[in-house]
Amino acid sequence: MKKYLLTLPGKILIINLTLLWSAAEVTAQCPAGPVTLTTQAQVDNFQTDYPGCTYLGHLTIGSSTDIVNLNGLSGLVKLTGSLTISQNAVLVDISGLSNLIEVGDKLIVVDNPGLTTIDFSNIAGFLGRFEITGNNSLETLKALVSVKSTSGFYTKQFAINH
Repeated sequence: MKKYLLTLPGKILIINLTLLWSAAEVTAQCPAGPVTLTTQAQVDNFQTDYPGCTYLGHLTIGSSTDIVNLNGLSGLVKLTGSLTISQNAVLVDISGLSNLIEVGDKLIVVDNPGLTTIDFSNIAGFLGRFEITGNNSLETLKALVSVKSTSGFYTKQFAINH
């Protein structure tokens, strides 16, 4: 019976392949393509439906009459595309997105009448356009304090508290 001994480079190769396989498996838990969430149940079940998912392409949260908070999205760290939060009649809390550190394209928060605070102060990487409009109850905006440049910034219809 022959004995096979793994040399140190061979052991390192096996460990590296195992780590790559594990990383690919975690990545595979994220949905492919754009994600649109229109109910509180979809938001709440996101981490259960996509365990270990920390990044997405495009994320749209909108046209909802029952989304109140975005707590189920607290695992998201990066969006390679756009984030759109729009037309959510009863949305009052977006702190579930407080772990986001990068948005690759547009960041749009439009027509969410119950939203009083927007805090995207952890976002350090941002390449696109930032738009806030039609959030008539908005009182506090903390956003993009670490970002060095953006292609545009548009706000309307709110007072900023310092």
